[in-house]
Amino acid sequence: RYFCGDVYSGEWDFDKRHGEGKLLYAKGDWYEGQWLKDHKSGEGTQVYTFDGMQYSGEWTASLKDGYGKASWNNGDEYEGHWGVGRRTKEGVMRYGNGDMFRGQWVNDRKEGGGQMVWASKQCYEGEWIANKCNGDGRMQYPNGDVYYGQWVRSKRTGRGMLRQANGDKFE
Repeated sequence: RYFCGDVYSGEWDFDKRHGEGKLLYAKGDWYEGQWLKDHKSGEGTQVYTFDGMQYSGEWTASLKDGYGKASWNNGDEYEGHWGVGRRTKEGVMRYGNGDMFRGQWVNDRKEGGGQMVWASKQCYEGEWIANKCNGDGRMQYPNGDVYYGQWVRSKRTGRGMLRQANGDKFE
């Protein structure tokens, strides 16, 4: 037991958590998994009481780092790569409302190539910057219309073509 109220049970090496162990935080969070010289390192699971997040996967220096899965109380789920505690590289985010994003992440943001499918069946495939459709992309609307072209901050702009479901084309 620590002075702050946290409780650790598991393996030790030279007064440091090392090997397999479980840490119960005084505020209600907990971590169970591998430790290396007092840091979460290797495979482990952490549950956070603040937002209900549960993460299971790889850790380095007490940060989510490598492949892992996370879920939240609101039904959101992420599976993919993490770096320095944030979603990065390839990953799939399924939102509790039925939306889904599959693609590139940088620092917890959609960044690079990716596809977003909304619960409404609207679908965008293309480039992203800072969680916004940005660059070349293709949006298919629930009514069957399809727009190919340039996007800036999730708005159609510049060159593009709209092909309506009835076959009409506008450039």
